[in-house]
Amino acid sequence: MIKLSLQYYPEDIQHADNRDFKRMRLREISSGVTTLKRQIAAVEEKTSHQREIQAAEFTDTKWLSSDEKRKVLKQWTSFVKNGFSESLFTSAIYDHLHLHCGYIAHYNKHGYYGEYWGAYAGDLHRHAREDRFSVRPVPKAFYNWESFVRQFDIWGDYRDIGAAMMMVLKAELECLEGDLIKEARGHFEADAINAYQLYLAERQNIQARIESLRREAEELENGLAVLSEEDHRRDLEAKYIQLFGEGFSVDSVNPTVSQLFLI
Repeated sequence: MIKLSLQYYPEDIQHADNRDFKRMRLREISSGVTTLKRQIAAVEEKTSHQREIQAAEFTDTKWLSSDEKRKVLKQWTSFVKNGFSESLFTSAIYDHLHLHCGYIAHYNKHGYYGEYWGAYAGDLHRHAREDRFSVRPVPKAFYNWESFVRQFDIWGDYRDIGAAMMMVLKAELECLEGDLIKEARGHFEADAINAYQLYLAERQNIQARIESLRREAEELENGLAVLSEEDHRRDLEAKYIQLFGEGFSVDSVNPTVSQLFLI
């Protein structure tokens, strides 16, 4: 299964063999969310003084009718929602961007596309077609987003469609951020369940160890209770008599040493 990127998801993400994959995916999500927050903030700054205009409110201009504006917005929406696919980057979008939004013209729309989305997005969509999965606007695919948003002009007779295009971009970026956070939350919930099971197992092991140590302590206490000085003295005497015969006398032992056994 593919989710939001080129990463393949094993069915059992908790399996030991897949943990490295999961750590990699979590880092990818974190990086994606960080980039998305920056992108969203940049678009918000660009549109901070703009009210949201519905497509039905678009007005005619000398070079672009209201219907043409709505057509461009519809194409732009499809382009954004499908991960900035070059196949959806139409001539109408390109013409509007370089004629009415403050960008310089390129040799063609392919050159413009390469300037802001480039080879990564192309490779991503090629893999998507080959593996038959859909692509969301992955942050890395919009690799030159800072320059794109900075140059995007919202002005004059094109203020309505310009603001609407930025609103579409912002909404999709926010939606993607929410999906990534939701995925991260799912990983956390799975990890929390796993962590609780590990906690229970560790607690059980500690309790078993405590019981084992308690039994060992009881055995030691019982041994201590029957421990006798006389037995140790007798064993020691027997050892020396065995070595040196019955003639070995313990009566002449240094009194200080004898005191050790309270003789």
